[in-house]
Amino acid sequence: MTSEIVSKEELIQLTGYKQPLRQYQYLSRNGYNCFFNRRHQVVLTREAIRQRERAIADKIAQTEEFARLAELERNKQKKKYSRNTGLIDQMFEVA
Repeated sequence: MTSEIVSKEELIQLTGYKQPLRQYQYLSRNGYNCFFNRRHQVVLTREAIRQRERAIADKIAQTEEFARLAELERNKQKKKYSRNTGLIDQMFEVA
């Protein structure tokens, strides 16, 4: 059974740093909820990692939804423009 607290080795692997201050800075900058204990070691829970992963997944889903809606809006504008262009061409059609 694994601990709910990330080990020192896992912190080094995750952050790329051995110094606790650098680990903390990296984790904080990248949106992880972590803190120092009384021994000045970084404490990061697996739940904090799962929360960060969920936040990233939600952000990706929102971005994909935004892109889909933007594409629909562009298509709507293209149809509107082509419809208006056709009317203008008919109005100024030379016989």
